[in-house]
Amino acid sequence: MAISEHIELNASDGTKRTRRELCWVVTDGRAGIENQALGLAEAMARQVPLDIVTKRVRLQTPINKLPSALVPSFWARASKSGDLLEPPFPSLWIGCGRQSVPLSIAMNRQQRQIFVVQLQNPGTALHRFDMVIPPIHDEISGANVFPILGSPNRICAEVIERAAEQLQEAYQLPSSIEANQCELVGVLIGGPNRIYAYKDETIKKISELIDHLQSKNRFLVVTTSRRTPLQLSAVLRGKENKRTIVFDQNASQLKKNPYPGILALADHVLVTEDSVNMVGEAATAGAKTHIISLPRRADIRTKFDIFLDQMVEREHVKRFSGDFVNWTPPSFDETSRAAIEVCKRWNEYRQRNM
Repeated sequence: MAISEHIELNASDGTKRTRRELCWVVTDGRAGIENQALGLAEAMARQVPLDIVTKRVRLQTPINKLPSALVPSFWARASKSGDLLEPPFPSLWIGCGRQSVPLSIAMNRQQRQIFVVQLQNPGTALHRFDMVIPPIHDEISGANVFPILGSPNRICAEVIERAAEQLQEAYQLPSSIEANQCELVGVLIGGPNRIYAYKDETIKKISELIDHLQSKNRFLVVTTSRRTPLQLSAVLRGKENKRTIVFDQNASQLKKNPYPGILALADHVLVTEDSVNMVGEAATAGAKTHIISLPRRADIRTKFDIFLDQMVEREHVKRFSGDFVNWTPPSFDETSRAAIEVCKRWNEYRQRNM
């Protein structure tokens, strides 16, 4: 019997109804990690009935410093500050991030009725999970591996439609945008990582880019991320005017983050190349997405380059060279593609283990 066909009796009136399966989304709670797992779970819930429960876990020190494969004793692993992992256990477990890996392994060993999915490269033996969904640029393979381009996200038609309305209401965008007399440009700013330093050279480049965009007949909506350095955030806030909105994630804000609405309404979206997630979300939304190149810590080819090269080759995005290119990006929805495959393999797993 397929997952979507599970039926149970409603005791109150004797009618039949579809049974909702319990799904745990297990992460350390960081937004960028949790949203990947929630995105996959929500996409699956559009395929089969699911009750999704978020579990935020914390490994105890010094356990959290060990490689995932060496972490011992399941119940000792979750600290008191994390959510409890206790019955009733789910039918589906979706883990994402380093702290979830040993818990996923332990759950897979001890509770065979649970289908355990791990996102990203778990950094340990792949057979310890029922299914692994890494980005293609991690270049790992196996019978239980389903690589995708980029990472799962929570962008879907319903989210985009609602976000567009919220952006219009919260920020009262000028009527010239609705009349197509003025282009709306979204600018999504990331932050430093092991490849991109976001030092003075980067701040200067992004500042000059905003100045360049402001010189044209455009309305700008700029949003930073939690990783954006405070110095850059301050520079961007200084550029606010009647035709430029700046939402700073690091500052107290009364208005809602315009980020999802930008993806829905912008004629063009500029994204710094340090964030696979933001590039993937913009492409999933169907936005004309342009990549801002940034100074690097070292002149080496990285996984970011592999990902971006594939996105450019498939025309989901363009590299920004000073002005915008008009084209119709092909459909991009790796989250739904992964969700369909998980449903298929989960159903096969249940049939084998019934």
